[in-house]
Amino acid sequence: MTKAEIKKLGDGPLTLRGLIVYNEKVFLPMLEKKFAGKKEFNKFRKEMLGFKKEMLGFKGEMKGFKGEMIEFKGDMLEFKAKMEDFAIEMIRFKTKTEKTQNILLTNMDTVLKKLDILLGEKKVQDFQDDKRKKMCKLMVGAAAKHKVITPGQVGQINRWEVL
Repeated sequence: MTKAEIKKLGDGPLTLRGLIVYNEKVFLPMLEKKFAGKKEFNKFRKEMLGFKKEMLGFKGEMKGFKGEMIEFKGDMLEFKAKMEDFAIEMIRFKTKTEKTQNILLTNMDTVLKKLDILLGEKKVQDFQDDKRKKMCKLMVGAAAKHKVITPGQVGQINRWEVL
């Protein structure tokens, strides 16, 4: 509608025919520019349906992912429980090892004390053996010199390696 026609309508009384013409030429095209028409709405609706399908697929993926995460969480909780059991076993093992170590050290101390006693006794015994040998040599030598024993007996004593 041209400005002249609009002015012409504005000059006279509003008729039904003038309102129809105004709506067709001015008002409805202006509304189509401001608001979505049926075609645009249907196009938008199709796009939203496609988006909805994509989101439903995504939702399914997320449910699958959530299931995997729940399973993973269960596995981790099971692993945590096993690790706690392992830690308890390690503490028991450590305690047992410490007890065993204490027993071994105590036994080693006992053995070393007894060994010290035996070594001391051995020294005394070796000293006494040396004294006996010297004394026996003197006695055998004196007995041979004073002819208390025969030279054959002296040889016999020497073969025994007692002295």
